[in-house]
Amino acid sequence: MPLDGQLAQSYTRIVPPVPAPQVPFGDGQGQSVRLGDFKGQVILLNFWATWCAPCIQEMPSLDRGGLEVPRAFLQKLSLTHLGLYKDQKNQLSRALKLRAIPSSFLIDKSGNLVGELAGPFEWDQDSVLKLVDYYSRAE
Repeated sequence: MPLDGQLAQSYTRIVPPVPAPQVPFGDGQGQSVRLGDFKGQVILLNFWATWCAPCIQEMPSLDRGGLEVPRAFLQKLSLTHLGLYKDQKNQLSRALKLRAIPSSFLIDKSGNLVGELAGPFEWDQDSVLKLVDYYSRAE
């Protein structure tokens, strides 16, 4: 598994991988979804808040390629490629034992948690792309 640079110092592998919790959260249209709905995709799940200064700092590096407040926030920063979801009742963050924001979790194509990172990070680094590519190619 490719872990180098700043990612190697900040990212914590989850060994062995564990199934991602299947608690409901809301999508950008207010519909209930679960992490299992994204099976077959590698997911970088990032928890943030509009009032969190480190979260705001890392947002542009995540933008590669009620919900009205965060939607307006993303539009204000011209972040157009991020999916918007809301953990309305904090069920997902509790199931993941979230300790701080921002916090991020990497979920493989099988729906397993394979890594986590607490705190802000520059997500558009080559080391992150290599890591996601590694899990994208895994069977």
